[in-house]
Amino acid sequence: MARCAAWRRWRDTAAGSQLAPATQAGLHKRCSRGSALPAPTYILSYLVVTTHALSSSISIIYLQDITKPSDQVGVASLRNATDCRHLCGAFVLTPHFAITAAHCVEHDAKHYSVHLNNYCNRDNETTPHTEVLEVITHPLYNRITRAHDIAALRLQFDLDDISWLDGTVLPNSSFGLSGSCTIYGYGYRDLNTKEVSRTLLAAHVNIVSLDECTEALGQYVAPEYDAGMICALGDGVDACEGDSGGPLMCAGKIEGIASFGLGCGIRGLPGVYTGIGSNLHWLRSLLEDTQ
Repeated sequence: MARCAAWRRWRDTAAGSQLAPATQAGLHKRCSRGSALPAPTYILSYLVVTTHALSSSISIIYLQDITKPSDQVGVASLRNATDCRHLCGAFVLTPHFAITAAHCVEHDAKHYSVHLNNYCNRDNETTPHTEVLEVITHPLYNRITRAHDIAALRLQFDLDDISWLDGTVLPNSSFGLSGSCTIYGYGYRDLNTKEVSRTLLAAHVNIVSLDECTEALGQYVAPEYDAGMICALGDGVDACEGDSGGPLMCAGKIEGIASFGLGCGIRGLPGVYTGIGSNLHWLRSLLEDTQ
């Protein structure tokens, strides 16, 4: 309730500023709204996000297509198992274990499938895929603050095409993380088409401190210091709708997964990612259980 009261004070203060339209309509989780599944709900999102804002927002923009297979190993599309529509990004850590954002998977596991490419049953194309056997949400996930916005997906079938993957893509920690990283996603490419990309997209972003993140986003939007989140800022590029759960890769390690942001690609406003380093103990314990 204190956070809601804080939001109301912030809203009243921002109402007359030029940032008010962007902040009140632009803060959102980064899942596609094309799914037949009911949309996840959040107190903070209810206060800030409108359906129009979600349906018209863009995702990773001004990006390059990824053509080399080595550049996309592990990056996956989380899809609606019924109608095959793209929901969010995901990252496959082992042939039978993937991770995504917790806000992407708030329904039973039977509703989801994981695909290694972003096409499904079109034009006689096939893609390595598997149903999701179990969704394991981080026990400390907070739907309001988005702390620990991460979930593990136990896969029904091994994805043999990436059988050589293992936990070595996990960082030892995220302490002192800095420099340039790369974000990946299959989300919307622009406002007009409102279609997810059929090719994997990527962009370079730079890690920014939580102090800088708070200054840019405001203290009621920026992640809390103990929430285990990472902020990253690109030059006009950003992750957005359809890109939640996709990886933030730094020096060959997955350091974060896309969680939320304030608008998409707005200059000077960083995106927020769930830090993998803050969830290593939980992740490694799950990986050990699947050996």
